[in-house]
Amino acid sequence: MTDMNIPMDLPEYDLVEWGPVIQQWLDDNYGKDVHQLVCYPEEYSQKRIWPGEDVQIKSIRTINIAHYSSKKHFYPIENIRVFMGNNYFCPACEESFSTKEHHKSKCPLKCKKCARFTKKECDKIG
Repeated sequence: MTDMNIPMDLPEYDLVEWGPVIQQWLDDNYGKDVHQLVCYPEEYSQKRIWPGEDVQIKSIRTINIAHYSSKKHFYPIENIRVFMGNNYFCPACEESFSTKEHHKSKCPLKCKKCARFTKKECDKIG
């Protein structure tokens, strides 16, 4: 966080203030739309609290964090599927599901041929 000029000793962190700073650092260091910072509330809701609903998630590589309002702090989500309580989770659809076949057919991150998470269709036939 020191690379981003975020102080390490603040008693609390505001995502509205620091989220854009972190996202800009990710874009500058890894390329635009390669990694996306996504924050979910501690209540294990599938609806993110940052970025807003008006922002389409375009990256397969999301960096997921949870906001614990009671502690006024953020913690990394090491496994988004465990956090959401299912086998699969799509950040673009904001839905969890038990099998790939239950993934929305109109999702921009779903391959129409094999149902994997990808930005482009694979060469699989059928």
